[in-house]
Amino acid sequence: MKEVLSLILALCLLLTMSCAMAEDVIARDYERTETTATDPATGREVDLNNIYVAAVNKSMGSFWMDGANTEGTAWAGRTDGVTWGYFPAATFDAAAQMSALSDALATDPDVLLISPTSGEAVNEALTSAKEKGTVVIGWEATEDLDNFDYFIEPFIGKDYVEMHVDKIAEMLGDDVTYCLWVGKLTTPYQVLWCEYFYDYATEKYPNMTCVLDRGAWLEHNDDEETAYESAKQVLMTYDVDVLWTPSSGGCLGLARAIEDLGMTGNVYACGQSRPSASKVALDAGTYLFSTVFYPGAVWGAAAEAGRRIWAGEELKTGDDLGVFGFNSIIVDGKVITGTEWRMITSENVGEYDY
Repeated sequence: MKEVLSLILALCLLLTMSCAMAEDVIARDYERTETTATDPATGREVDLNNIYVAAVNKSMGSFWMDGANTEGTAWAGRTDGVTWGYFPAATFDAAAQMSALSDALATDPDVLLISPTSGEAVNEALTSAKEKGTVVIGWEATEDLDNFDYFIEPFIGKDYVEMHVDKIAEMLGDDVTYCLWVGKLTTPYQVLWCEYFYDYATEKYPNMTCVLDRGAWLEHNDDEETAYESAKQVLMTYDVDVLWTPSSGGCLGLARAIEDLGMTGNVYACGQSRPSASKVALDAGTYLFSTVFYPGAVWGAAAEAGRRIWAGEELKTGDDLGVFGFNSIIVDGKVITGTEWRMITSENVGEYDY
């Protein structure tokens, strides 16, 4: 009886280990030859010597956005058997991105990469790509968007946001009042990050309070001037210590409002911010701290992940996608995560040129 029980326990342990291993591996079951891969569910056949990857970005005209094409082009240049196509929205709004997505879908890509401005609208538009068997990888997209096959992130968002909350408590103490902004309320991941911030601060630091109700986040449209005007209204209305945003386009605007209202040293902005903006605000004393990642790296890593997935290669935790910050990825279900973020201080801000 003991031997039977031991055998059952051993089998259960083996099954548990197998399931755990399966959770950190991405692999698609294609019918393959040396030169082609065919998706049995859709019949889509791809020439493995010419996998076409199309990328749709939120906008164009800045280093922050255009780095996607820089890194995608570099990836194509060092990778055999691939073609790269880039379709940025003309302006940062949902309608412009939907037009860019339509253009990209018309080229019938094997792999589609997109960072959605409006998650629900993009998800609906991807129905045809899903039916064709296109591999869809989203960045800053939430897992409830069911027409996305996989998701990629430069880091684990929840850990990243909680680090911000802990850093604020470390530098100012936990008895602080804060206000939260997103770039756009239609950008799902920015909304989620504000939820992470609020929930973690409320649970871990009971004296840390928000001037907004949960979910009533302010919006600065990823625009410095809009953030500036919105922050002035908040600062003239509330007694607040910290202005925080996960969207780099607005962080300097929050800091400028603090300076112009003569509140430097009493109120601080912080969050995600480009190094060039961070230098200005750190020198002025209006940033408590900032963090940054290079978004171009995400697109290069996503392109390589998409290529491997369509080629039927196994993608697993610890793999190197050949891009900084994605040299030892984490695979958890359908999510691929890197470690690409840096803390920006007055001591190291000069090391970055964007």
